[in-house]
Amino acid sequence: MISEELKPYYYRREQLHLEHGCILWGVRIVVPPRFREAILNEIHSSHLGMNKCKSIAKWLEVFKMQQTHAKHVINCLRSLFARYGLPDTLVSDNGPPFFSTEFEEYMQKNGIKHLFSPPYHAQSNGAAENCVKLVKNALKKAFDERKDLDEALEVFLFNYRISEHCSTKSSPANLLFGRNLKTRLDLLRPSYSNIIRDKQQFQSIVQLKVVRLIYYLAAI
Repeated sequence: MISEELKPYYYRREQLHLEHGCILWGVRIVVPPRFREAILNEIHSSHLGMNKCKSIAKWLEVFKMQQTHAKHVINCLRSLFARYGLPDTLVSDNGPPFFSTEFEEYMQKNGIKHLFSPPYHAQSNGAAENCVKLVKNALKKAFDERKDLDEALEVFLFNYRISEHCSTKSSPANLLFGRNLKTRLDLLRPSYSNIIRDKQQFQSIVQLKVVRLIYYLAAI
């Protein structure tokens, strides 16, 4: 007897095949019922929602700071510039750290033009406020669910950076690096470049063994 749960797969058994440890029905992945909720959560974890998606800028960095003095802001920027290089222009709000002599000297020393966003400029301030709102909502959700806030922030930033920008139709990671970041969902898709490379390596090994065998037989 075949259980009711397995009957749909039994009737389609000729259409099922195994690909890199995954059972596929055509191009669809067969997911056991007990794993479906976890898979759906994984898929939807990186989707920020339509309204939120429309407010995404390009790239978002978040630093955890105990103080916001100019020295601490400069340390964060130094870490940022070490990863991505020096910008031509930096636009900030009108916060006290950005008006300090120390901050202006750091900008001049690195050849960065420092501009201030107008206090009532909706386009620039609105984009920043929306990003802050996204981060706050993510941290509040993690706090309510009693999750580690540092880990939750990293997960949020990762999902944010791989999410498609609604105005550019591309992810922030792709816009910045020219490529998409690898995610756990990519493990379900075969890497054809790796498959080709493995086959080429296998063929090279076989050819080398054949050549050695020929030399060995010729020497007998």
